[in-house]
Amino acid sequence: KVTGADGGQVGNVRVELHKADSAWTDTVTWQPNPQWVASGGDGSYSFGNILPGLYRLQFTKTGLNSLVTDTFRVDYGDRLLRDEELSAARGFIALTVQDKDKKGIGDVCVKSDQIPSLLGFTDSDGKLLIIEAPTDTVKLQLRRIGYADLDTAALVTAGDTAKITCKLQKSVGQVVVRVVEKGNTSRRLEDMIVKLGKDGKDQISKTTDAQGEVILADAPTGQQSLTVSPKPDTAATDYVLFETKIQVYPGVNAQPTVVEMEPAARLQGIVRNKDDGKPLGGVTVSIEGNAKTKAVSDSSTGVFKLRNVPPGESTTLIAFKGGFKTTRFKYDKRIAAGDKVTGVEIELEKSPMDSLFGFAVALDSVKAGSGGRNRVWGALIQIPPTFGVKLADENARLNFADLEVDSTYKPVADSISLAESEIGVDVFGLAGKMKLSGGLALQWIDSAKAGRISGNITLDDPISKLFPETKFLDITIPKKQAPSFWAGGI
Repeated sequence: KVTGADGGQVGNVRVELHKADSAWTDTVTWQPNPQWVASGGDGSYSFGNILPGLYRLQFTKTGLNSLVTDTFRVDYGDRLLRDEELSAARGFIALTVQDKDKKGIGDVCVKSDQIPSLLGFTDSDGKLLIIEAPTDTVKLQLRRIGYADLDTAALVTAGDTAKITCKLQKSVGQVVVRVVEKGNTSRRLEDMIVKLGKDGKDQISKTTDAQGEVILADAPTGQQSLTVSPKPDTAATDYVLFETKIQVYPGVNAQPTVVEMEPAARLQGIVRNKDDGKPLGGVTVSIEGNAKTKAVSDSSTGVFKLRNVPPGESTTLIAFKGGFKTTRFKYDKRIAAGDKVTGVEIELEKSPMDSLFGFAVALDSVKAGSGGRNRVWGALIQIPPTFGVKLADENARLNFADLEVDSTYKPVADSISLAESEIGVDVFGLAGKMKLSGGLALQWIDSAKAGRISGNITLDDPISKLFPETKFLDITIPKKQAPSFWAGGI
């Protein structure tokens, strides 16, 4: 019988019987018209009426490596059994993906139905080496967000490398964004910053012209994030930051995207150390429920200047800095659009606890306990990126509650469950979430003399966006193998 490397039966294999000159040499008399048979569907084959002598068998089939057996003797009356295994013939594909200017395109996802194990991405030079390619015309599917889909093929021969170069065309649309003032749409806003796409090298950022418009000529197709904001320091008028999602279609998008910006206010004040009344710098001041509208107090004067403050009947500010208790300050006067509020004073009280297992802490409150112990509430702030993993939102805080500490404000336990059971992360450029039922784990690792935040990491499936017809399993890295956040980013 003829079988494959997986043990399965191989049919339609050409089996040739050739007479050998000597059992002690590799010389074979290759007959131009040898006796041959094709293996059946169950892989079986047979020869009959063979004259005595020395013989070898040759097995050939497209897509499989040819096989020639060793020499064997046949005498009258012999019944020989020869089972052979044929391995798949393989080659290589050296793929290069370029744009119209012959510049390599990275992060192109490559898939082939003929190579089930293949799910590769081109490197920064647009190159990918595909190994274990079957000897055949191998069809490849190339996908990248922002580019037109491309299907191509490579002719692979055994033991050789097929070199192919493909060009991807950008799948882009032309979008006009028109920025106007809310409540006065005839007023078009100049010098507004318009950003399309996620933060990073592929994000498009332009400024509106005198007509309040900007043309995004190479906008990637599909659903995209759109943000509009005034220039951070030079804008004469304040507007509430605007965020939305838009659908970009290939070619010229006929209808402009109109963004109505709500007029906002400014708020200025000073942060002081409650203990000595001195100005306190490095304090982050933000609006409760709107962490992106924030300012940091000046290192020498303690002055903070909040721009683009939404109008309202009252506004609650959150001020925090490592080593100090978090302060919530309620400005209970009405703020109207165009107001320039000054004279706000915020005091921060020195905290008895400035870190937790090495992570910076903003303490909210302390409750006295018994036996010299206390219970504390607060948040880990400014969590540093660690090799391979960072927070999706660098401003995110991880809260702890009712934590028991000793008289020096060191935790009694070496392991703490945080209030959040999940948080958005970025792992080697892939979006995902760190999750753990009952709360993310904060632990002191004595061998490293540092704290660690850990959990299971589930990555978003970027492949399903490229190959919607293919269903991939959830990509979850168990806590023990998943990258973690370490104090100090070690």
